[in-house]
Amino acid sequence: MNRRLSLTGTVLVVLGLLLAGAPVMASDPASSELTAPGEPGAEVSSTWTGTIAPGAEQSGGCAESPTADKHTLTLTVPQGTYDAVSVQMTATVTPTGPTGGGTDVIVTLVRPDGTVINADGGFVGAAETAATSNPTAGTYEVYACAFAGLVPQTYEGVVTLTASTKTPLVANSTCPGPTDVPKFEMAYIDESRAGGEPILAVHPDGQLIWGSHAGTTHFYAPEAPSPTTAAFVENYQGQTYNYVSEDGRDFTFVPRQGPGEGDVAPLAGLPATGFSDPEFAIDAAGNVYSSEINLANVAMYKSTDGGRSYGLQNVFAFTSSDRQWMEADRENEVYMTANGFGGGSFPAAPIGNLGHFMAKSTDGGVTWGSASKTNPDGVGDLRIDRERGFLYELSVTSAGDIGVARFPNIREEETDFTVEILPVTSGVGLSGVQRLIDPTLDIDDEGNLYVTWSDNGSGLRPAGIYYAASSDGGESFSLPVRVDPDDNADVWPWIAVGAPGQVVVTWLQGDQVVEGILPGEEGGDDVKWSVAAATTSTGLGCGSSDAAGFRVTTASAEPIHTGTICQHGTVCQTDATDRRLGDYFSVAAANDGDIHIAVSDTRQGGAVSLPLHIFQVGGPDLSAAPPAAPSVTPPAPPAPAPDPGPSLPTTGDGAVMLGLGLLLVALGLTRRPRRQA
Repeated sequence: MNRRLSLTGTVLVVLGLLLAGAPVMASDPASSELTAPGEPGAEVSSTWTGTIAPGAEQSGGCAESPTADKHTLTLTVPQGTYDAVSVQMTATVTPTGPTGGGTDVIVTLVRPDGTVINADGGFVGAAETAATSNPTAGTYEVYACAFAGLVPQTYEGVVTLTASTKTPLVANSTCPGPTDVPKFEMAYIDESRAGGEPILAVHPDGQLIWGSHAGTTHFYAPEAPSPTTAAFVENYQGQTYNYVSEDGRDFTFVPRQGPGEGDVAPLAGLPATGFSDPEFAIDAAGNVYSSEINLANVAMYKSTDGGRSYGLQNVFAFTSSDRQWMEADRENEVYMTANGFGGGSFPAAPIGNLGHFMAKSTDGGVTWGSASKTNPDGVGDLRIDRERGFLYELSVTSAGDIGVARFPNIREEETDFTVEILPVTSGVGLSGVQRLIDPTLDIDDEGNLYVTWSDNGSGLRPAGIYYAASSDGGESFSLPVRVDPDDNADVWPWIAVGAPGQVVVTWLQGDQVVEGILPGEEGGDDVKWSVAAATTSTGLGCGSSDAAGFRVTTASAEPIHTGTICQHGTVCQTDATDRRLGDYFSVAAANDGDIHIAVSDTRQGGAVSLPLHIFQVGGPDLSAAPPAAPSVTPPAPPAPAPDPGPSLPTTGDGAVMLGLGLLLVALGLTRRPRRQA
């Protein structure tokens, strides 16, 4: 997945050389002291100002950066404080001054034991926050530096400690786990094309729809001499790779078509029509929407035959935006989110949007309404409750609060969507990378919600994979349940639901314990990564508990990757760190309840990964009825929505859009992934 606009690699390297050896500057004041509050609702803070030197820091952290400005904080924690309350520490830096916040900043919090928390999830001019829960007494260092900045950047810094009522961190008891586990086999769906960041969707008619990254920003140069690098070279067309499977086993490559709904035209490989971050949505009429990003735009396609062919709808559905997610509701009604770095939705608001936004299309993705920013902490995929007309998205703060954003009037509104933030849990240890992609959400046919996330251990809980569910439309969630079985490294949880309460959570499981908040990067070259799958039939609770009971199995017959999982973006290529897997993989429950996993695989070597399909061949599936859960009343459906009226007009001349795309490509712009610690 690609991320925000930055300077070219050449400029970054030159700036780094010029600033090598430059001293770290000190804030004003250089230090401060705080005492952790002991009463619920109490808050204390210290503030300072400083200046970040011009330069570029590609590692994702500031502690060793020559551009950094440092503030030192001494924290006192009275005895017994954390027996009475939970305390959240946040360190935030906000660009200010005559440059107008024109620098892309990073904040780093170094704890007394030397462990480091980096935050780099925003864009140019955006504030950055690093957080930790129940901080120990001692000396903390807060660094502010530039990911990319050409001029000195002033900023304001603040450390805040907020006390809240102490609540249980995890469920004290769970339902019994399953007595058996699914059985899996695995096979490549294609050995001639790249397979990073694969996404699976299930059509109501039963076919599986697959999308994979084309490999451009996942290219691992040290493996380039391998003969299997041909998977990137021979068939690369500058677009993501789409496939369809009629039987859940054999996949057929789907070449791209031209503008319109099924019009065949020679547009394969057309510049600006996508090469990364494939995403699907399916509306109530069975139309499939496919989107993908380039360096500076999001292209939108539509299929009217269940994913067997696609027509290009809009090259510039979104401009200057990164990692889009979609959901579709009624026929031709599509919602899409992205993280803007100066772009927006076409044609209503194509420029000027920074940070997370959502837009709506009522003509099948041809045109888009104005960008809505009512859920600025939105992350991950969207889900729709079609019976009630509610749209859901996760909302995850840098302070470690996970919530669900519910849009109750989404069908009636065109922009500035009404949103309700419903809490799931707090005190979660999340780096910038985890915050922006790891938490995932799913919904069943009855409107029950299911959430999973990874915790890096810097919060209130031990590191691990966690789960919670809601059977009342997000009004309340079960206490978190830890899903993974041990302390070995784990990354990238993803969730899928079949029948109500029938859930699978998957992640990449390392074969050893790795210290640090990003085990994929910090584990080194010898960690072996397998696909783990945890299943439950009590995802909504049982007669004795509202907490699900899981059982874990290894879904992959052998490790699918050995070594580093680089998560600091496209610059992984400049420092020759392995990013062939991209930033996530996915799982889906087929209409018959079988589990299907789409994952990237590097066992064959080569400069790019291959698309690997792991499919269920036996054992309990996700189609069975769950045991009785505690009785709840879901929110009532809203009144029937008015007729949306005629479709919006189509976009302008295709030649103009193509010319703009070629211009953007010619600029040679590069971006990092939106998920950055």
